[in-house]
Amino acid sequence: MKKLAIHRRVRMKKALMFCVALVILSSAAYAQPYPMGYIGLFLDEGRTNWCVTGEGMYSFEMWILCHPSERGMMCAEFMISYPGDIIPSTVTPNDAIISVALGDLASGMSVCYKACQTTWHWNYHQTLFMTTPNKVILEVVPHPDAGAFQFANCLEGYPIEPCKRLVAIHVNYTSEEQECNEFAVKETNWGAIKGLYR
Repeated sequence: MKKLAIHRRVRMKKALMFCVALVILSSAAYAQPYPMGYIGLFLDEGRTNWCVTGEGMYSFEMWILCHPSERGMMCAEFMISYPGDIIPSTVTPNDAIISVALGDLASGMSVCYKACQTTWHWNYHQTLFMTTPNKVILEVVPHPDAGAFQFANCLEGYPIEPCKRLVAIHVNYTSEEQECNEFAVKETNWGAIKGLYR
């Protein structure tokens, strides 16, 4: 009987160690950086919302958020496509991380950082005014000079690499609409969705 109890305890310890190893391995896999960077527009710094609606003329906030690739991020090039129904207003740069910026959001922005970025960060925040009840989409588009939205990574020489557009802001869309309940871009993958909540 004693031998059976000892054998059971040994098996329990092995099972417990196996479970602990699985948790550690899955946590490590979950924390792996992305092979490609992401850029997206959100209504909040916490990346929880990208759909807004209101009545009459109303204001809302736009946050431009980036997640570097596994090689880090030193610079970004992109442009914002503003529908005619939207009046862009005050732009606030993230001065804590930005070292130099050329251009503007509406005609093409090139921005570089003081240090290599390795996690989610915002580079610009802007107040916008919606003037009609129309449904419109506010999105990141290629920088006209580069022909792409792209990042410079943190490897020697800061090589340029492509990045993926994550989400756009859907204006005058309700929370029940599909665009507001899932990411509305084909490039998005499950890893990117999980990464929003890290």
